Amino acid sequence: MVNQFYPISNYAVNPSIPKTLGTALSEAIDTYEASIYTAAAIMCRRTLDGFCAENGATKKNLAADLKELRDNGTITDQLYDWADALRLSGNEVAHDVQVTFSAEDARDLLDFTVAILDFTYSFRVKFEAFRMRRGKSAGE
Repeated sequence: MVNQFYPISNYAVNPSIPKTLGTALSEAIDTYEASIYTAAAIMCRRTLDGFCAENGATKKNLAADLKELRDNGTITDQLYDWADALRLSGNEVAHDVQVTFSAEDARDLLDFTVAILDFTYSFRVKFEAFRMRRGKSAGE
């Protein structure tokens, strides 16, 4: 039995996520839970940069990398929209010292980051395994 001491986090890093991305996500979670919301937003954007690199994006510009991942099917249109909103928010906070993030906005960015990673590294794999067990090929 594992003892859980308070406070209990609302977030956990999915073990299916590659280690480097898991570390970046963990830092985003830690800063959010420490009520350092602007830093959490920046860490979410950093995680998104790592996500693009991990998935072979070659453009070296986050906007172009996200489009590349959408166009090659790595992310869906919905995930692209979330990632692009995260990118724009991260740019805003990283380049303008006057910009700060509220707890609610930082939580949303963290939720989008977690969703993108969980979908890509866990749910997609689970769904494909389910389809294979049910006798369907991935392309049907």
